[in-house]
Amino acid sequence: MRQRHSDPVEFAAAAAALGEEFQAIGEHAAAEDVLRRAVAVFERAGEPGDARLAAALSALGAACAARGHLDEAERLFRRALRITGTTQEER
Repeated sequence: MRQRHSDPVEFAAAAAALGEEFQAIGEHAAAEDVLRRAVAVFERAGEPGDARLAAALSALGAACAARGHLDEAERLFRRALRITGTTQEER
């Protein structure tokens, strides 16, 4: 996937949406690849506490879990929760 957007955060948002679509149709490897790219761009160009980064991390966690990478999935989910400030006690 080549970046063609002038705004990197816009590119990351589009990539995250594509990754979620891949995930929805069961293409977990493709989802993981695209979501990793989205997360990397959000990390470089976005705000550290950006909810879109948290959503991309969560989606990446789901893709990793679907592929059996459970330790990595847990790390990604925990990082997403730290960004959103959501804890089990708050629910």
